[in-house]
Amino acid sequence: MSERGRQNNKLAAITRSARLSKEEHRARMAKARLTAYTPTAIAKANASRSGRQGVNLGRRFSDAARANMRLARRTWWASATPEVRTEWGRLRGGSEAGAMSKAGRESVAAHTKIRFSKMTAEERQLSIARWRKNAYTERTNAKRAAASRRMWAVLSPEARSRRLAKTAGLHLKKTSLEKAVEVLLTALKIEFIYQYPACGYLIDFYLPDYKIAVECDGTYWHSRPGSQDHDRRRDAILLQQGLRVVRLGESVICSLSPDDLARRLMCS
Repeated sequence: MSERGRQNNKLAAITRSARLSKEEHRARMAKARLTAYTPTAIAKANASRSGRQGVNLGRRFSDAARANMRLARRTWWASATPEVRTEWGRLRGGSEAGAMSKAGRESVAAHTKIRFSKMTAEERQLSIARWRKNAYTERTNAKRAAASRRMWAVLSPEARSRRLAKTAGLHLKKTSLEKAVEVLLTALKIEFIYQYPACGYLIDFYLPDYKIAVECDGTYWHSRPGSQDHDRRRDAILLQQGLRVVRLGESVICSLSPDDLARRLMCS
């Protein structure tokens, strides 16, 4: 087939796809995947492309080619309008701009496992090392943090609580300070809920009988610039919802007895 014929076929396929509903499009793509990646189909496609110049017949891309593709994707994403990004996320089943659905994440994970299963041990180690090198640079960490702050800023308090409730359902590892406070509360026979979601935050220990939020403040995290202002804003929000906040510093917890904790809770 000539190049013009291939372009006409591609245009016709795009036109047909645009007329389909979201469910019809997914059903057609699922049906195509069942037949498009069989050994026979792959061999037939490679045979039909063997005469075309510049076609990659299963060969790996060079590092330079991969870098050019990454640059092209980043350039497109930077120039895309918010509407285009939102549509990109919607077409992939996401509920938010640029988000991927659970089915999409499972599909990516499945394809990654298949790709890794075809690699040797050395190739897997090299691929993981390359991914780690690119995934956790200072630039990518800053972009990830900025995206998280933008996403968090537009969420309602209810949506924040739902997200935090999912996190609270995980088996979180308690810090040494939280373990010490847990022992004290247990000794006082006070009922508590660990990592309780409220007002878009996770409370270290919530005492439902007294409506008290107990926070364990480690020296490292709560002595950083801006942390005290953040704590004050957080306490004010919780207070507006009728929750009293008791903050226990690291030096206080290390020398705290059950009686001392009871007095602090009563005086709060």
